Amino acid sequence: MGSVVAVLKEVGGFSLGGPSDTSIYIPITQAQTFFGTEECEMIIVKLKNDDKATIESTAKAIREAFGGQVTVTSSTAILNIVSSVFSTIELFLAGIAAISMLVAGIAAISLLVAGIGIMNIMIVSMMERTREIGILKALGMKNRQVLLIFLSEAVIIGLLGAVIGVGAGWGIAQVTVRVFSTGGGFGGGMRQTNQAALANGITISPVLTPTVLFGAIAFGLIVSVLFGLYPAWRASKLKPVEALRYE
Repeated sequence: MGSVVAVLKEVGGFSLGGPSDTSIYIPITQAQTFFGTEECEMIIVKLKNDDKATIESTAKAIREAFGGQVTVTSSTAILNIVSSVFSTIELFLAGIAAISMLVAGIAAISLLVAGIGIMNIMIVSMMERTREIGILKALGMKNRQVLLIFLSEAVIIGLLGAVIGVGAGWGIAQVTVRVFSTGGGFGGGMRQTNQAALANGITISPVLTPTVLFGAIAFGLIVSVLFGLYPAWRASKLKPVEALRYE
């Protein structure tokens, strides 16, 4: 058994075609005895400097020495590969960010449209029950009570919408998983991807946590109440005499 002769300084490498901080080096004669072979898969060459010209000339000399039967990977080539990979990742992340912003914009527009729809429904409901509101206020109902009645209706609309939305989303997710898990999909490429994922034991399972469920319901309630405030306030400010004369 040999002993540790020296400990190399940290170089910050990660064993990609060169020395690293996690490698152990032994003499070639001991390696041939230990592994029982004289074959060599990789040779690391240490240069005197890191000039580009020196690297390229050394790589050319190695290829010529072995008659072009070896592959020479220089540090500059590795750096170019790593830079290209990181550039691709940056483009991919930028695309994801752009898609996320687009989805957020669409969601905001959908939310605004839904809120305006709730407001219109509440205003129509108020106009259809103007005489009813006048009668109730003539009998002694206060503005606050009328406001609470319309806000309660807004809460009910928001609650029903949130529950139906969560249920529809969960159902669509389950149907999508079943279609993809059975090798379906839209196009041959998607079908092959699904089959490969199943072969590797990769499955897609929709997850609906209590936090997401209650968060969606609370969000729907908040939106409905916010957009129902104006119709409720308008109904509470109706004067009994004018409301009774409304046709």
